[in-house]
Amino acid sequence: MASGTISEEMDEFFSHVLPWCNAIIAGATNSGKTTTMMAIPLYFQPDTRIITIEDSSEMMLRRRSSYNDYHNIVALQTKDHENKEKRFDIARLTKVSLRMRPVKVMVGEVRDSQACRQAHESMNTGHNTYFTIHASSAANAAVRIVQLAGDGYNDEVIASQLADTVDLILFQQKMGKSRVITEVAELVGYEGARKPVCVSLFHFFQTGLSREGYVEGRHKRLNGISNGLAEKLHQALVTPEHISKWQAAPAA
Repeated sequence: MASGTISEEMDEFFSHVLPWCNAIIAGATNSGKTTTMMAIPLYFQPDTRIITIEDSSEMMLRRRSSYNDYHNIVALQTKDHENKEKRFDIARLTKVSLRMRPVKVMVGEVRDSQACRQAHESMNTGHNTYFTIHASSAANAAVRIVQLAGDGYNDEVIASQLADTVDLILFQQKMGKSRVITEVAELVGYEGARKPVCVSLFHFFQTGLSREGYVEGRHKRLNGISNGLAEKLHQALVTPEHISKWQAAPAA
């Protein structure tokens, strides 16, 4: 909040909603996706069993002072090997993690089809899953996950499943010297397999740049969450007051 990446209202929204959702953090290279990913577990209860999966040691949650009270974090890292049986890539580690009693699965970055399919499988099996992906917008991220998880023949079926499992897409951008979550969108469906239906919940409106090169502007809430997401929160025992707060249309 101090650096303008999110607003105070977004922080409250994340604390009430994000722990019970499946979410994608999307953006270009150097937009701050990994930094945002590292902050997400702070919205979870300290005793939550969290499994992190990544190519390189970037998150390192157990080494960070913010997570001193989090004693149930398991960190998995990829391992390359000429012997295929001894090779552990993102996809294989995600598959392995599902046998480790996870509550939350956090994948550093999804780059290929196998990794995306396993992340999708993690969501389908009831584990809250969060991953980063390169994309040029929230809608583009929704298209990319169909392209990666699909096989070219059953993409409409895959899109339908993704619409049921993926809840939020956080799109982040580097603007001047700032890194800002410029949109939080809810993925509510697809028209076919190539046209996602996203509802923008929060949007950042830029007003200028400071002399130092930092972006100026404000975040604004545009829409309430869908009935489907509200029902998911209800099943997770989120209080009715919090659900109704975010389901209601924002004040003009």
